[in-house]
Amino acid sequence: MNRDKYIHLEEASKMLNRRRKMLFRPVGKFLRKGSPLETCIHIVKKCYDAENGFFKTSAGHFSSFYIRDFSWCIEPLINLGFTDECRNTLRWAVSAYLSEDRVTTCITKRKQCFDFPGFGADSLPSLLYCIYTAGLTPQDCNWDFLRKTACSYLDRVYDPATGWMRGNVSKSSIRDHRIKDGSCYDACMFYMFVHYAEKLNLGLTLPLTDEEVSYKIKKRFINSSGCFTEYVCDRVSGGKITGVSSVFPFWTKVVEDRAHWIMTSSIVNAHGLVDPFPMRFEKKYIPGKFSIYRFFAPNYQGNTVWLHIGLLYCRIQLRYNPGEFKRSFEPVYNLIKKYKTVIEVYRPGKTWDTSVPYKSLFYVSDIDMLWASIAAELMMSYTGAAGEKNCVLHATCDAVM
Repeated sequence: MNRDKYIHLEEASKMLNRRRKMLFRPVGKFLRKGSPLETCIHIVKKCYDAENGFFKTSAGHFSSFYIRDFSWCIEPLINLGFTDECRNTLRWAVSAYLSEDRVTTCITKRKQCFDFPGFGADSLPSLLYCIYTAGLTPQDCNWDFLRKTACSYLDRVYDPATGWMRGNVSKSSIRDHRIKDGSCYDACMFYMFVHYAEKLNLGLTLPLTDEEVSYKIKKRFINSSGCFTEYVCDRVSGGKITGVSSVFPFWTKVVEDRAHWIMTSSIVNAHGLVDPFPMRFEKKYIPGKFSIYRFFAPNYQGNTVWLHIGLLYCRIQLRYNPGEFKRSFEPVYNLIKKYKTVIEVYRPGKTWDTSVPYKSLFYVSDIDMLWASIAAELMMSYTGAAGEKNCVLHATCDAVM
């Protein structure tokens, strides 16, 4: 058994221990004072490990660093005034990666790098995006290491014979409980890799430009109704539309088109992916090819509602379809107000108010997610409280569970 497997067991023990503690207690529902915006800022501050200088993915059991989750949060974090903390986090992460000569999905507090369940096609692209967004320099991040790692990544994921990504290259992904091959999400991550390798001037000879990758993604994954599908689409059947395939082409800016987004959000609504609130992985749970982990957390990544995808969906709504933003974000705001925390995943009910935090025999949904940074940024627009940002950032939010 390699070291990553031992770390997997350590991480699983944290989840099981929290499930044991929560056996007869409700998930969330903190007795916190303050508004939902103050709650979110409080969570962000809890997620920052000042002693070691990095952002944890949550103040719950996901207490390690996940580059994927950090990439979703870095822009909101910077907009909220946490630029120094973001740069510290990236220096800390690159230092850990450099010591092990690899870029992985996760890093423990002890600076042990690991992937779960295996290599992820999104880890290096996410890191490059974060470095560019934070405005770091070659001196901050060891350009030689990044260039070498980028060359290895390209050899691993790109097939010169087909002019596209290799099949079954990524075991870790945003949906790491599902066994997949050639998803739209992985293709979007390849786009990010090419785009930010160019932006950072890593000096690579790239086989495709970002415009060419964007064109290939659109050609491979857009179905006859104009919506992105989970896998290379069959234009007769229309392909499978999911929350991930609908959001990430726009979040990664493979597509920057208002009309296309409005059409996509309309189709997503018709498919029930934002019912009762944003956003489900898929409308109907179909077991399909899931890994062994689904036996410990059934339907964890099925038709459950995941707040991180929902928050990114709302962020894109605010950018391209602001007239619908408040209606999309309102149930999310109300859930944070109700539970006084940001919960990882929900079992959907008929309404947002009847939806409950996910739990199974062995697992209970995490709380106090770093995704609170995305929610806090959105709340500035939702409540019109942008002028109060500085006051909120210095506010305290007492919590008792």
